[in-house]
Amino acid sequence: MKNNHFICPVCGANLSLSDNGRSLICAKEIKPHCFDIASAGYINLDRSHAGGGDSKECVKSRSAFLDLGYYAPISEKINEIACNFFRLECVLLDAGCGEGYYTSALARSMPSAAVYGIDISKPAVEHAAKRAKREALTNNFYAVSSIFELPFADKSIDCITSIFAPCPEEEFRRVLKKNGILVIAAAGEKHLLGLKKALYENVYMNEERADLPDSAGFELLEKSTLSYKIRLNSGEEIANLFSMTPYYYRTSLGDKEKLASLDSLETEVEIDFSIYRKI
Repeated sequence: MKNNHFICPVCGANLSLSDNGRSLICAKEIKPHCFDIASAGYINLDRSHAGGGDSKECVKSRSAFLDLGYYAPISEKINEIACNFFRLECVLLDAGCGEGYYTSALARSMPSAAVYGIDISKPAVEHAAKRAKREALTNNFYAVSSIFELPFADKSIDCITSIFAPCPEEEFRRVLKKNGILVIAAAGEKHLLGLKKALYENVYMNEERADLPDSAGFELLEKSTLSYKIRLNSGEEIANLFSMTPYYYRTSLGDKEKLASLDSLETEVEIDFSIYRKI
């Protein structure tokens, strides 16, 4: 973390590595704020310390599913977009990075970039940091923090990726440099349609996200859709996918039991990509 771009969430001063290499300390002259680096390699910059986000069990399920490669085309598309805009050095932030699946792939594909992952879930960030350490990714850094209060200075980020995560437009606009790029990946109208048909009698298409940037501060450069089908081959794979979705928290026990009886499932994957430039 020698060349980190984090700022102190308390006073806003730049953070730098301590002499012993175990903490980040702010530049405040009197009583500087200190944040210890966890053994896994991440730092906790959440001001509220209230917890939240994905549980340890949810992170385990998400990681097990993602590591099977079913969503690899999504990751490849995100890498392609980022590399098209930034081939050399840049500062990239994955806001709402979860367990780090997409973030670590970005770090591998952009070795000259500083790639940061931010998430409110401590178990997710810990998992992501361990992945980065295991893969020896020296350009990949993680912190526990709310994406609505990003621990970065104004106009300090070249590119933000927001993948299945909320889009706090004002905060993204604050930290992005002029002409900085925002990449949003969201569920398309047919995303996981097969899963929904297995769960419910009456199935509706997904609606377009309501939190996409709509102010004069962002210019829409491009929209595209990635569509393909996947076939899950065990009840465990189906359960892990289901646990990643918002349906997991609002489905009745009876409908969950229908899904639990399946040992295979074919479903659509459809992702809408929106690319914006800060103006």
